[in-house]
Amino acid sequence: MPQFLNMEMGWSGQGWMDPMPSTPPPAPPAPEPVPEPAPKRSRAVVAAAVVTVAADRAVRAVKKAVRKAKRAVKKANRRAKVKSAVKKVAGKVKARKTVRKAKRTVRKAKRTVKKAVRKAKKAARKR
Repeated sequence: MPQFLNMEMGWSGQGWMDPMPSTPPPAPPAPEPVPEPAPKRSRAVVAAAVVTVAADRAVRAVKKAVRKAKRAVKKANRRAKVKSAVKKVAGKVKARKTVRKAKRTVRKAKRTVKKAVRKAKKAARKR
């Protein structure tokens, strides 16, 4: 009975006491999928890809140039602002100098007027 190790005696579709497998037989191995060959690209597809790459590069170059131009404009604006600020300060300094000079002349004028008034008073007392 060594050949009936994996078999049981039982009812089967053909009759009583036929040997019946207790475990199902192993499934047949599945066939390995055959890789499909990669489809060959047509020349038109390759040319289109090259054109898109070139277009992307051109777009990047344009964007880079635009960024540089914007930076240059900002720098120029900053310089212009600094120059105008310097001019303002210089103008204020000039104005201050002018005011100081005017104050000096006014003081001198006051002194001369005061002197003249004093002299006139002295002369009036003497008479």
